[in-house]
Amino acid sequence: MLDAKGGAGNVFGVNFEYKKSWEKIAGYDKLLLEKVPTRAPDAKKGRGLMSCGGYAEESRPPSKPVPEWVSFTDCAGEISAKGTATADADKNPNKLLDFSSSYSWIYTNSSRAGTRMFALGGQAKYETDQSFENKQFVFGVRGTFTHLLGCEAGKVCDRMNFLGMSVGLQRVNPSKDTARKTALAGAPMDNYQRMEFDGFYKLYLPESWRYLSDIEFNYRHFQELSPSEVIRQAGLQRNRLGLVRLNFGWGGKGATAVDPSMFVQYSRGSLPFDTKSERVVKFGLQFQVF
Repeated sequence: MLDAKGGAGNVFGVNFEYKKSWEKIAGYDKLLLEKVPTRAPDAKKGRGLMSCGGYAEESRPPSKPVPEWVSFTDCAGEISAKGTATADADKNPNKLLDFSSSYSWIYTNSSRAGTRMFALGGQAKYETDQSFENKQFVFGVRGTFTHLLGCEAGKVCDRMNFLGMSVGLQRVNPSKDTARKTALAGAPMDNYQRMEFDGFYKLYLPESWRYLSDIEFNYRHFQELSPSEVIRQAGLQRNRLGLVRLNFGWGGKGATAVDPSMFVQYSRGSLPFDTKSERVVKFGLQFQVF
C-alpha cells in the first residue's frame, strides 16, 4: 500500500528487486560473510593487484590458527532489476523501473572488524516507467564502496550492519522522455552527461527489540551535468529521493532473511520520470521469492 501526500492518494503496488552476480573466485560470496576469515583465496603467482582473482594475501601470526585479515581481488558481473509497479500506473509516485548490467574489478579486505570492498567498473542501464511510455538508455563508469561492519573480537554475530555508497558518471540517451521533450519545445533531445549517487545504511537492532529487526536509510541523487537554461527552468536537471524504512520480523529469535516480514517506509523526493516531488508512506509485506 502506498499513500502519496497531496498527490496520487492511496494505491496498491509491488516493490521488486532482483540481483544476480557471477564471480571468478569460487566461494567468494561465502568468504565475504565469514565473521572470522579462515583463509585467503587461491591466487596465481606473478599476477598483480589489478588482476581478476590473481592477488591474495593474509596476515597470520604464528601463534594464531586463523589470520587477522585477508585481502584479495576479483572481477564480477552483475545484472539487476528494481522498481515499483502499482495497480494504477498514473498513481505511481515513483515511476522509475531500472534494469542494469555491470562488470567490475573488486578489492576486498576482510577482518574481525568487518569486510570492506572497493569496486570500479562499467555499467549499462535501461530506465523506463511502468507504462513504458518514457525510456532512456544509460551507460558509464561506477565506483562503489561497501562496508559490512563486524562484531567485537571473540563474539559471534549473525547479522552485520551494512554501509554502502556508489558514484557513477553516465551518458544518457533520452530516447523518449515526455517531460523533457515538452520543455525543449521541439528542439532535438541530445544525449547528456549525468552523475548518479546512491548511499545506503542498514542498522540491525538488538534481539531484545524482538519484532523491529532493523532500520534502513537510503539517499539517491541524479544530477545532469551542465544542463541548458531551458532544462533548469523546467526543473529537470535534478532528481533526489531520501527514505527511511522500518523492517519488522515476526519470527523472533532465529528468524532468517527469507522469512516473511512487514515494513513501513517514508520517502520524500522524486526519481527520473517523476513529474514532481512526493512524500510517500509505504507499508506492506516483504519476502524473498528465490
